[in-house]
Parts: sequence; C-alpha cells; structure tokens
Amino acid sequence: MKLEFPDHYGHNLDALNDSLNAIDVPADSGTAIVFQRFDGFARHVPSVARAVLDIGERASRRGLLFGKRLLILVQTDDPQVDFGPLGANVASWNRREWLSANRGSDAAT
Repeated sequence: MKLEFPDHYGHNLDALNDSLNAIDVPADSGTAIVFQRFDGFARHVPSVARAVLDIGERASRRGLLFGKRLLILVQTDDPQVDFGPLGANVASWNRREWLSANRGSDAAT
C-alpha cells in the first residue's frame, strides 16, 4: 500500500505532518509505514529526509499517547547512514525564569 493524501492537501512537510497525524490506526493492532531505500532520498535532499523522519517520529510518539501504534520503519542500503537524534523536544524555561538571573530561590520573591 502507498500513502495517498487527499487532493486538497498541499505538497509540503506541513501536509505530511497533518496526514500522518490523521492516519486511522486500528486500536487492536497498529499501522506500519515503511520507507524503502531511504538513503537514496536522503542523499538528494538531506534536510527534507531528516524532516520527514522527525515528523514520523513525532506522529508515532503522539499516537502512543492515545493508544495508537504507528510504526515508522526506515530501510537503507547504506550501513553508515546516520540521521542523528530524531523527534527531540527541548525543555524550555517559563517566561519568568528565562534569564539565568531570574532562576533560583532568591528570584521567586
């Protein structure tokens, strides 16, 4: 089966993100998406390939919060390929503690 997107979806990464998050994942099993020979795609457009994997990882993790098992499998012919960390979320300080000087027990008063 191939991924098929509605005609009204754009041809961009935002549309891919929306589509992966809207996949109807069966509650009693799950869904797997397989990208074959992904290293070839990554050689041609490395930043887009990395973004696709990031989007897939986030959609998979988000689905797990609601009991949906969405698996993203990536096949590569290059045993040396390395995409680095995917789907990383950075913890950020709240606005009142953004500056280092505003953090700590003395800053709360």
